[in-house]
Formats: sequence, structure tokens, C-alpha cells
Amino acid sequence: MKLRNWLAYTGLCFAAVSSASAQSTGNPNGWYASIYGTLSSLSSSNIAETRPAAPNIVGQAKFDAGRGFGGALGKNFDNGKYALEVAWDYQSAGLKSIGGAKVDGDYASNIFWLNGYRRLSPISGWTPYIGAGLGYVQEIDIDIDRAGQELGYSRSGSLGVQAIAGVKRQLNANWSLMADAKYMQVSKGPNRASTAGSALTVTPKYRPLSFHVGVVYNF
Repeated sequence: MKLRNWLAYTGLCFAAVSSASAQSTGNPNGWYASIYGTLSSLSSSNIAETRPAAPNIVGQAKFDAGRGFGGALGKNFDNGKYALEVAWDYQSAGLKSIGGAKVDGDYASNIFWLNGYRRLSPISGWTPYIGAGLGYVQEIDIDIDRAGQELGYSRSGSLGVQAIAGVKRQLNANWSLMADAKYMQVSKGPNRASTAGSALTVTPKYRPLSFHVGVVYNF
């Protein structure tokens, strides 16, 4: 789905929710669980790869729009003003080109987060919030398909950080709708080659800007 179509669809969903009748709030200090879908943008970054059966390739790696999904389990505090959650997030963006040469592949991550939130005063039924997260990168992986051969590079165990801003709309005592933007940065990129003799001598940075829409269930 193209970005403009996704934004238009999201806007229609928000408009429908905003036209609903007055909402109840549920337990402001209770537990909650959420699930969401993701659309992301991964900025271009320098990369250099060597492999035995093909020439070295160096240049800017460019990516398609990314997609993903995730979920969280969290707890509200101070009458819902603060929240702390453990979240899981998977994202993947297609690799389009390196140094102007068309290639196939993708750049993906699987990360577990500890996120904290501060919710602000509601505006017309919407509650804005800001937050930050510290993540454990279970795996970050890039696959590069060129010269008729796909090779992969991965890393496990590095750290990530993210900044978060979003809004939440209570639908009834148990359900609410959420939407937020997250800017993520991973400390170390993939370094372990799937095939002996190949290597990433310059690892592309992993700094996606992602947009999430999902539902929250308040226990």
C-alpha cells in the first residue's frame, strides 16, 4: 500500500471513531495489551560488500517502503498519566539499489522493547502521548541478491533506542484505538555472513521512521 493511500485510510478510520458517541474510560491504572501494523521509511545509507563470485559493490543503498507488525503488554500508572510496557516489533524494508545498480533483497529487524510513556491532556476525545524505548535486538538482518546469488548478513544482541509520539482514542471501557510515529536507531548493524569469504566492509545504518496503527485492550 502506498504511503498516501495508507494515510488516507488511517484518516478515514480516525474520522469514523471521532464521530462516535461519548466514551467510557475503563480502569485508568489497569493492564493493557496492544497489537498494531506498521508502515516505515528507511533512509539511504552507505554500504560496501565483497563476495567471492562477484565484483565488490560500494555506494548508497536505497530501500522501498517497509512494513511490519508488533504487540505489547503494559501497565498504566497515576490514573493513566504514565505507562510502562514490554513490546515486540518486527519490520522489513525491500532493498532497491546499491550505488545506482538495481539489486534485490531486504533489511529487517526483530526487536524487544521496554517503552515508557507520558500521556498529555485529552483534546477533543484524543489523548496525545510521548515516549521513549530501549530495545534488545534479537536479530537484524540484510539479504543482498546480486549476480544470481543471495547472501545474508546478520547480528544478534545489539541495542536500540527509539522516540515515540502518538495519540489514543478510547472506544469503550475495554477497547481503544492508537496511532503513533517512532524513530528508531540500532547501535550496530549486521556483521555475520551466511557464506564464507563474503563480508560487509561498510554496514548500512538502520534508522527507520515508522508509523503504527493498532488497537488496545484494557483489562
